Amino acid sequence: MGLPLSLFIFMPFLIVLSLLHLVLTHSSPFMQPLCHHNDSSALFQFKESLVIKEFISFVRAPTCQNKVASWRVEGDKSDCCSWDGVECDGHTGHVIGLNLSNSCLFGSINSNSSLFRLVHLQSLNLSYNHFNVSHIPSQVRDLSRLIDFDLSRSHFVGQIPLEISQLSHLSSLDLSYNYMYSFDPLIKLELKEPILKSLVANLTSLQKLDLSYVNMSSTVPNILANLSSLTHLGLSECGFSGQIPSDISQLSHLSSLDLSYNFDLELKEPILRSLVANLTSLQKLDLSYVNMSSTVPNILANLSSLTHLGLSGCGFSGQILSEISQLSHLSSLDLSFNFDLELKEPILRSLVANLTSLQKLDLSYVNMSCTVPNILANLSSLTHLSLESCGLHGEFPKGIFKLSKLRYLDVYGNEGLTGYLPDFTWSSPLETLAVGYTSFSGELPASTGNFSFLTYLSMSGCNFSRSIPSSLGNLTKLTHLYLSLNYFVGNVPHSLGNLVELSSLDISYNQLTGPVPSILGNLVQLSSLYISHNQLTGPIPFEF
Repeated sequence: MGLPLSLFIFMPFLIVLSLLHLVLTHSSPFMQPLCHHNDSSALFQFKESLVIKEFISFVRAPTCQNKVASWRVEGDKSDCCSWDGVECDGHTGHVIGLNLSNSCLFGSINSNSSLFRLVHLQSLNLSYNHFNVSHIPSQVRDLSRLIDFDLSRSHFVGQIPLEISQLSHLSSLDLSYNYMYSFDPLIKLELKEPILKSLVANLTSLQKLDLSYVNMSSTVPNILANLSSLTHLGLSECGFSGQIPSDISQLSHLSSLDLSYNFDLELKEPILRSLVANLTSLQKLDLSYVNMSSTVPNILANLSSLTHLGLSGCGFSGQILSEISQLSHLSSLDLSFNFDLELKEPILRSLVANLTSLQKLDLSYVNMSCTVPNILANLSSLTHLSLESCGLHGEFPKGIFKLSKLRYLDVYGNEGLTGYLPDFTWSSPLETLAVGYTSFSGELPASTGNFSFLTYLSMSGCNFSRSIPSSLGNLTKLTHLYLSLNYFVGNVPHSLGNLVELSSLDISYNQLTGPVPSILGNLVQLSSLYISHNQLTGPIPFEF
């Protein structure tokens, strides 16, 4: 018996209704599955094992954010897939990513931590927290699916466990900058050579390896050359000595190589030539405080992809070569603290003319012995300019102050540098301004108080006169204010009491008179105060 014609007509409509019913009443591939109960429980136990401390764990860290504040096991926030920092697999609901970087976490992680029950994790980032001198537990081996693993800057110490070498899927491993100060010498993470050999043998998929500040106290191991997929290698301040091995040049995919601050490490020119010839993909090269003791090698100009070049404190002598100006993609150039290195004005002009992408230029403690070229004001992308103690003389170009992106300006210690601070009628992002121990003179403009982003202002040892402008009280982000060894007269402005973030204030060796303002008692963060060698009267309104 055949079906009625009307049923055929309405069949598609009935099928749609049935599918809609399934979507609304059952789990389906169209809906995000809820977090697994075991994962939710493990995450919440991990949260409960730690406390929240709103601190900045490292100077360069931003203010931390309490990501786990939103974690709840009851109510409409009970699905851990919706928690801050948590990523779930779209099909299974298992937690596969945990990013708690800079989350104000404080406490210890031990072998019983519920963290190690999250066995489906592929990405784990706990950087910029404070794990209270914990050792990295051997149970890390249970996170066998990890691809990205970041424990940097989180106060882990002790021996890196062998079990990390069992995480064979790792593409990125960052254990950098873990240390703790104590009454004994600095305590760091440590990596012994047998464990390093195991890491290299098993973690063959590594593309990023950062062990900066891990104590290795050896020569640079040749076996690192076996990590043929590496694009990023960070080995800053590892206590290396001896020669940099030529085998490093086999890492032909490297885009970033950092061997800085290994003070007993040497790099001779034949090996440097090998590195330059083979590491043609390098974008970042930092050899600061590696002993090179030569002239700046002209072969560096062959690294045409470089964007960051760090050669601070390498013991260079002679003249900076004009070939550096061929590195036209550079955004950061640091040649500071090469005391016997000379930079003559024609070459400086060549650098400025060609390195138009520069954002950071540091030539501190390089022998320049020249006037500051006006052409520096053409570096419109500059955010950081440091020319400390370079032997500069003559009038400082006012156009440099007008660079619209400049956040850091340091010309401290150039006693031959003269001029007046301009009237700052333009907005500026400056956070650090250091003109101390120069021959800047005249009145400190009231418009200096317009630098609303300033945290550090150093003007000691100049020839500034007249009164300290009360407008400095507008600089409410200041943490350091140095105005000593000038010719300031009159009263200390009461407005300085507005600078509640100040940790250091120095107005000594001036000609200030009148009472010490009682409003300075508002400066509860102050750890150092210098007001001597003035004619000030009255009590200091707080005790140290």
